[in-house]
Amino acid sequence: TTQLFRLLHNVALYRPWYRRLFAPAPTYSFEIVSRKGMGIQYLIRVPADQAQTVSKTLRGYLPGLQIQETEEYLVKSDSLKPVVREYGLRTHFAKPLEERADFTSHDPIGYLTNGMTQLGSGELMAVQIVARPISPLNDYAWSREVTKLQGKMYRNQLTHPDQHLNATLVGSGFNFFLHLIGSIAGWVGSAVVSVIDHLQGIFTSPAPATAIDQPASPAELELTGRIKGKLEQPLFLASIRTVVQVAPSQRQARIQGLASSFASYTSTQMQGILPQWSFPQPLKRWQFRHRVLSH
Repeated sequence: TTQLFRLLHNVALYRPWYRRLFAPAPTYSFEIVSRKGMGIQYLIRVPADQAQTVSKTLRGYLPGLQIQETEEYLVKSDSLKPVVREYGLRTHFAKPLEERADFTSHDPIGYLTNGMTQLGSGELMAVQIVARPISPLNDYAWSREVTKLQGKMYRNQLTHPDQHLNATLVGSGFNFFLHLIGSIAGWVGSAVVSVIDHLQGIFTSPAPATAIDQPASPAELELTGRIKGKLEQPLFLASIRTVVQVAPSQRQARIQGLASSFASYTSTQMQGILPQWSFPQPLKRWQFRHRVLSH
């Protein structure tokens, strides 16, 4: 899977210079869909002008792979209303999720698909991951954050990761509101503290400075190594969504089942995938149908 995303990352960024400058990198959508009579389907949605290139890349990655075009599956229904939920990371994006090297005894995807079976007529459930490669020209804030963290690692300044990963970048409208309020409060608080410190410095003599360099714990060293490994891989902006279009009596149980299935990705560093408050349902359904990022 890592190699597959690396190939798609290269395909997305290998474009003429004028397109890299004036147009964002193409967006891909990776989806798991369950419908009665259709079973579990795994879909990849790509831009039309890249369909042939991506098809060749996938066949080269998996010889003998059969690729078939399909139509939009999320259609309007008078009796069943689709409910879209959005998910995001619990902490800073640099902290990795739980890695699975052996899928024979524990398959995280199995938790998702097991909760998407036994649907009735006309019912539908899907998981959608919309992803776009991070480009320095189009995603300056994210690229700057990655470069800053990489610089700290190379200077050996990230031995205590939690001291540097105490904030996340803006991910949704509600997160932007909280980020804005927090920034304003931080600026005001910093100004007040600076004034107080200045007044105290006038009437008191400064205490001698002491430097305390505590060694990193084994857990911090492990986390630093995993963060370094993640930042060295091709990075994507991503929005994770689920849609549940079932009978009202089963809707909440199905939504909770999908939410709990993401718990298998929680790492020992407390990185995880949690439901996020975002936009009203009509807008979220529009985002799902058009496969757009929430960032």
